[in-house]
Amino acid sequence: MAPEVHVAIVGCGPVGAALAVALGRAGLRVTAIERETSIYHLPRAASFDGETLRMFQALDLGDEVAGVSGALRAVDSHPSVPRPTSHEGAHRG
Repeated sequence: MAPEVHVAIVGCGPVGAALAVALGRAGLRVTAIERETSIYHLPRAASFDGETLRMFQALDLGDEVAGVSGALRAVDSHPSVPRPTSHEGAHRG
């Protein structure tokens, strides 16, 4: 008798959703379990790299993702957070 579900994924954020798509396309029966009842209203990532885009392309989602994404123009590294000077961050041993 074949199992009703081959894989259960707990958490259907970006990684869980991508994994569910990949496994489903590979022929596995997947159940994704998510505690939230609606889509999270804020971005989960400020940017993604080329490797992430290649993963989306492998899932045939590259054009769709590119259509709702924009180029990253600048990154604010929170200048209000104090940064150690070169001698403060050095290891003392």
